[in-house]
Amino acid sequence: MVTRSSLVWIMTGIAAGIAGGWLWNRERPEVVPSAASAVEPIRSPFTPRREERATYLTPAAASPSSGSARSASPTSSEFSQRQSLYESASHADREQLLAMIADARALTNPAARRSTMEVLLLRYAELDVDGALGQALESDRETAAHLLAALSAVVPEQTWERAKQVTNPAERFAYLDAVVNALAAQDPERVFQKVTDLPAEWQRSELLQSVVAAIAEVDPRLAIRLAESQGPVVSGSLTELIATQWSRQNPAEAGRWVESLSRTDQARYAYRVADAYVAQKPNEALAWALRLAGSPQRYLWSSMLGQMAKYDPDQALQIAQAAESPAQRAQALGKVLAAIAQTNPSMAMTHLLKLPAGRMRSEVLGEVARSVATLTPTAAIDWLNEINDDSMQAEAAQSLGWAMSRRNVEAAAQLIDRVPKDARPGWINAVAMGYAEFDVEKGRQWVRRYASDQPDTAAQFARTVASRNPELAMQLIDGVTDDQERDRLLRGVLPPLTENSPAQAARLAERITDEETKARSIAEVAMIWSQYDLPAARKWVGSLADGSTKDQALTQLVQRGVGSVDDTLSIINQIQTPERRSHAVLMAAMRLSQNDMESARTLLRRYPLDPQRQRQFDDFLQRRGRGQ
Repeated sequence: MVTRSSLVWIMTGIAAGIAGGWLWNRERPEVVPSAASAVEPIRSPFTPRREERATYLTPAAASPSSGSARSASPTSSEFSQRQSLYESASHADREQLLAMIADARALTNPAARRSTMEVLLLRYAELDVDGALGQALESDRETAAHLLAALSAVVPEQTWERAKQVTNPAERFAYLDAVVNALAAQDPERVFQKVTDLPAEWQRSELLQSVVAAIAEVDPRLAIRLAESQGPVVSGSLTELIATQWSRQNPAEAGRWVESLSRTDQARYAYRVADAYVAQKPNEALAWALRLAGSPQRYLWSSMLGQMAKYDPDQALQIAQAAESPAQRAQALGKVLAAIAQTNPSMAMTHLLKLPAGRMRSEVLGEVARSVATLTPTAAIDWLNEINDDSMQAEAAQSLGWAMSRRNVEAAAQLIDRVPKDARPGWINAVAMGYAEFDVEKGRQWVRRYASDQPDTAAQFARTVASRNPELAMQLIDGVTDDQERDRLLRGVLPPLTENSPAQAARLAERITDEETKARSIAEVAMIWSQYDLPAARKWVGSLADGSTKDQALTQLVQRGVGSVDDTLSIINQIQTPERRSHAVLMAAMRLSQNDMESARTLLRRYPLDPQRQRQFDDFLQRRGRGQ
């Protein structure tokens, strides 16, 4: 008979053993159990293991050469104590086991409590599987997940079904995930099928990732084969996960798998393998990347050089400078110098200045500037001000301003006074576009403050806002009382607004106070509207007062319209200015001649072209005849 005092003594010894084992092992490197150990069938939680395998409670392997000192370690003592507890529990009846479990729950050391509960529930499961599972689920979430994983080794079906029945979604996912990881090495195909049989919701997607990751640790090719049984979208994302994990364990083998794929799949999965491959076997990895290269720029190879530059910048820079083609060299230098700029932006700039002026240097400069934008704002602006070449400074400021504004628009705005004078217009514009994405009201204030420095920014800002949210753009304009500011904002809002609400855009265009801006805006609205509803656009333009604004809009309808020659003539007849009417005739004749030459001739008989425009039309026909 097992007495209560003996149970307390045993469990106290378990707690001390576990604590001692942790202290003894905490400074020792952890050795991951081998794949063979992971898939060993579990017959009993205390089946003696081969000497070279990990003990039951710790992943630290016991080396055969460790001698008697190792065999006398706290880990061995802990195992013995667990075995003693299991043997004691094996003589207990159901009520005594429940008492032991209750005492185990009272242990204050979390690791001891979890370990003791595990031993007791494995014994309890021999008497009452449902009872053992119920006891496991009465624990906190982390402990319950650990206990269910242990029980799944001996009663996998019952554990899986019980975990599925948990009503709380977060707890249910944690428990299913624990069971999946416990079973994946033992019966991967079966556990994968169980996951795929779950309802198609977020938990199924997350668990699919978990199960293929667990299977990939032992057999990546099997994991890929199982992933491919799903639809193309799910299969692709799972295979990306497998390729990433495979590259960390065996990058060369993962690389050979990528080489066996089609060109399209190579482009998708090569980057998943590349970083780990070049970190472990740089020369082999770079040669692999060149074999996969599908463009003159050698994007994969260049990207890997950028990773290499993080730990061996000199070698990476030397390889990049020796690239075969200018395009390949520019791409590689950009990635390498961008990586160097993360820790030493001045050095990156020193190497950049050695490049001859031209397109390649501009491309590399942009790459470096975008990298510098990830540093602190002060460091980034200091780097910018250290550039002595005015043209390079202006280029760098444009790239840096755009990149910073998308990462931290407030920081970019606060730095405006430290930006070189010649680079301010581009910086103002970049900050405005950043505000358009994150804070429209602050963006409106920013645009108003710097309207004299960069007048076109207002239109670009309004266009960006309207492209994302037309209603918000209208609220932006409604609060503006200054005519000039409203005109600038309307100029930007109207094109995207016309695509969503052309009638509203037409009314707004007529409210613009500046006549020149008004004429351009009305013509632009007419052109866009005519592509969706030519009759409605014609009706609106026809209602405008006679004058140059109406003539300009009618010309746009003729140029962009898709109606018959009769429709075209009816529009041209309304154009009052002879010069603009003649230009409209030329545009319409060119358009009509592409599909119906006879209609073009009919138009020209009604409105003959002057000699200069006739030559333009003839040249157009000749170029079309030559396929130009």
